[in-house]
Amino acid sequence: MAKSDHNSLSYCIETAKENAAVLRRDANAAGREYKPVSIMVIGYRWFDRVNGNTYHSAMVYFDGQAVARAPFQYGYGDQYVSSALEIIRKAGLLDCPEGTPLWQYCRDNGITFTYQAHDGLKRDAMRNR
Repeated sequence: MAKSDHNSLSYCIETAKENAAVLRRDANAAGREYKPVSIMVIGYRWFDRVNGNTYHSAMVYFDGQAVARAPFQYGYGDQYVSSALEIIRKAGLLDCPEGTPLWQYCRDNGITFTYQAHDGLKRDAMRNR
């Protein structure tokens, strides 16, 4: 697969689906249904001074294990959390209803939720995370 394919939405969803299958398989082997204890989203943001746009990507960790990645895309502020949730939903990692923010889903289900952003000055340094 070409390097550019690794930043596509479909690639990120397929990778997250594979990770979801592993988590479920391991939980089933232990005789339980998989439910994360903690979810952490780390966003990487980059501001394009020339055009005045902000871009981001995100990594999602369940119980400290990387399970999904949201590709490099346009978005500002904490939008990386919404991008991460989109990947989580499409991959079937959580049964979070459409329109429900990730923080609310976690609160309602007793899951510890944290998120943070790293801001960078160079696009290439942020895109490949």
